[in-house]
Amino acid sequence: METPAPFALLAEVSPAGRLSVAYTAYLSMLVAYVVWGDLLKRNDAVRVTPVALLIPVVGVGVAGVFLGERMTALEIAGGAAIIVGLCCCLLPFGAVVRWVRLRLTPSRPF
Repeated sequence: METPAPFALLAEVSPAGRLSVAYTAYLSMLVAYVVWGDLLKRNDAVRVTPVALLIPVVGVGVAGVFLGERMTALEIAGGAAIIVGLCCCLLPFGAVVRWVRLRLTPSRPF
């Protein structure tokens, strides 16, 4: 809401509203930075950094599951493209080729 006195609006925010803003702004970011720092400490940055591309995919998925939002075909295709791209970048090439061959090879009956 736009107003000429934005600080007057802050005075009207309920304690629950203030706590939710504090949680979002401080606690969740603190946890995210601790987890990110720990991942970078244990792994190479080249392997960890591309995983950040999953943030929008997870966000859209969580919104669909918990908030009941519908995903469009374009969002689903974009998420799939991100996941396929990450698999191509992060998995060893031989593992990807073996996985594809297993899926494309017709199964033999016993």
